[in-house]
Amino acid sequence: MDKKGITVFILITFGAGYALQAGLGWLGLIHLSEPNIFQRILLLALLFIPALGYLIARNFGDNNVDARGAYRFWPLPKRPLAQTIITMTVTYGLVHVLLALSGLQQPQWRMGTLMNNINATLVELQQPPMSETVASIAPGFLLVSGLLLSIVLGATLYAVVALSMIYAWHGYLLPRLMPLGKTQAYLLTGLIAGLWFLPLFVLYHLEGNQYGAILPTLVQFLAAAILLGALAGAILQRTKHMGLAAVALGVYLGQAMGIWTYLYPVVNPPWSGPTGLVALALLGVLVCRPVLVTGPLDMDKPSADDDAVTPTPVSQEESA
Repeated sequence: MDKKGITVFILITFGAGYALQAGLGWLGLIHLSEPNIFQRILLLALLFIPALGYLIARNFGDNNVDARGAYRFWPLPKRPLAQTIITMTVTYGLVHVLLALSGLQQPQWRMGTLMNNINATLVELQQPPMSETVASIAPGFLLVSGLLLSIVLGATLYAVVALSMIYAWHGYLLPRLMPLGKTQAYLLTGLIAGLWFLPLFVLYHLEGNQYGAILPTLVQFLAAAILLGALAGAILQRTKHMGLAAVALGVYLGQAMGIWTYLYPVVNPPWSGPTGLVALALLGVLVCRPVLVTGPLDMDKPSADDDAVTPTPVSQEESA
């Protein structure tokens, strides 16, 4: 095991990550409850720190166990890409459908929270309020356009951010933990990746005075981190394509931060939300059956338009 490389990677990634997360929160440059555009960009930029840790740590450890050479980044195969986007979108939507059918959550079809925010913005800008006609069609338009926007952002912007995380955790850390065994390596990688967000997690709960909910929600958050990491690993092992794994996580993140928070603004812990028990159960199904995300590989034979994923044999240490 590359203990030196792992130690340097952890020290750099967690040292810089914790310092910036805590520092920016203390300075008031990050607000997780109601972040503005600048703060969202800042949050996304922070997620590139693990990739920076990779680039530095690889100068100190054993690069022979790096898995990055076993994977492709580009181009993205069309059929698996389409199925990945659809599956991850439907999965997140299914979370809310199941919660609604069980009575644990109810949708706000009139998008009351979002409409109130828009009306408040119009008042601040000293603009006239929406007419009755516009107000009547606005909720439906916002729902459809918001869903499409969350898919596009998830498959592009959030996927790029997810790629940097996968590049670090699965390209550097996971192969170095593989001597412990595949299951242990996956669990540790997901757990460590989840713990990297601890300052942001605590900051969010302190902002909302949710002191009593920190411990139970932290357990669910770490479980989600482990499952999402395992899902990325399952996709990588199946397709040898980091880009597809990044799109899968990016679409899920885009849905979690998208229009669903306005359609279902009331959270019912521990069941609802992107780390709720229902979401964890569905993620567990995808981890066990990654073919549901990428589609069967025998449908993706090499062709002239590169509409294929061609698995590349790698050693056990390179598998992720």
